[in-house]
Amino acid sequence: MVRDGPLLGALREALGLVLPVECAGCGAWDVAVCAACAELLAGPPVRCDAQAPLLADAGPATWAVAAYAGPVREVVLAWKSAGRADVAPVVLAAGERAGASWATALALAGVRDVVVLPAPSGRARRWRRQLVVADLADAVGRGLAGSLPRRGRRRRVLVVDALRRTGGRSHQAGLGTRRRADNRRGTVRLVAHLPVGADVVLVDDVVTTGATLAECARVLAAAGHPVRGALVLAATGPSGRTTAGWPGGPSGGRDGT
Repeated sequence: MVRDGPLLGALREALGLVLPVECAGCGAWDVAVCAACAELLAGPPVRCDAQAPLLADAGPATWAVAAYAGPVREVVLAWKSAGRADVAPVVLAAGERAGASWATALALAGVRDVVVLPAPSGRARRWRRQLVVADLADAVGRGLAGSLPRRGRRRRVLVVDALRRTGGRSHQAGLGTRRRADNRRGTVRLVAHLPVGADVVLVDDVVTTGATLAECARVLAAAGHPVRGALVLAATGPSGRTTAGWPGGPSGGRDGT
């Protein structure tokens, strides 16, 4: 979430007393995220890598909580881009629930530790301390830790912010599939040693073509850490079309305007 300084935080609180709060998803008054919009992020993660061109063949296997459409899209944007710190508790609670159910989907039933890696943030976000994906990874890690079967020694779930972006455009918006892949190729590096033999998983906010996750997985595999899977809040379908049948998608939940 956005880490405000004390003065900016006090200003936000003061404005909250004067200006009406509205739901980030649908605009309903007097609530940061209404119950109906929050419900769109309450379901178990669904496999989505077949819908992402750059993940369909090379992986990693990827799960998403909802389709990136309608109220879900608005909630995610408010959380990651609009500075709506009041939206973060709803999003992070969804991440923790998703992590809990994801443990079963990944079949993490062995004895190895689990390392959760957030996808790398751009330099501007890191400089502003807007590390929202790292916050999401923390939430997913809590969910995983509470759901992993324990056999013998206590298993660890480690959330490690160990991936960095080293070049290319900061944003993928407006780029086609091939250009997204080119924009990310060679621009991710691993900056810390990870436990040998741990189950490594990735977390990101949104997946479109899968360029970022694919590059992260390539770098980790080259370093001897193959990725077991990835989890995102929301995913788009082929060519930017949302995935029908998911919460928030064309035939699942409410569409935005």
